[in-house]
Amino acid sequence: MAEPVLKKGSTDPAVRDLQEALKTLGHFSGPIDGVFAASTEAAVKAFQQAKGITVDGIVGKVTWINIDEADQSEPVLKIGSKGLPVRRAQKRMSLVGYDVGGVDGRYGPKTEAAVKKLQQQSALPLTGWSV
Repeated sequence: MAEPVLKKGSTDPAVRDLQEALKTLGHFSGPIDGVFAASTEAAVKAFQQAKGITVDGIVGKVTWINIDEADQSEPVLKIGSKGLPVRRAQKRMSLVGYDVGGVDGRYGPKTEAAVKKLQQQSALPLTGWSV
């Protein structure tokens, strides 16, 4: 599942993640309230302008990708974590075939199970390799 398309009037939980990311990136100074109002739209447009992408105030695939690339934070993620870093991890894991239960920015049991599976597979010894 990809990130939702967000625009003025949206109240999806991803709006809060968007607002937090835009605040971290210096484009949003309003309250983190999960409501895509005029101040969020203005912040999105400012971000889009700064990145040289279509300035329409709508957060679609291209804007999400640019936000993902601009936010280079690397917090420790665990059950209960939420926000853009979780969304970014979920998206990357789902792109390589791990079932994270959807890209929703919420680190729950499905995301935890996918991370554990990835960790187990990464810990497997390499056989048949010679130096």
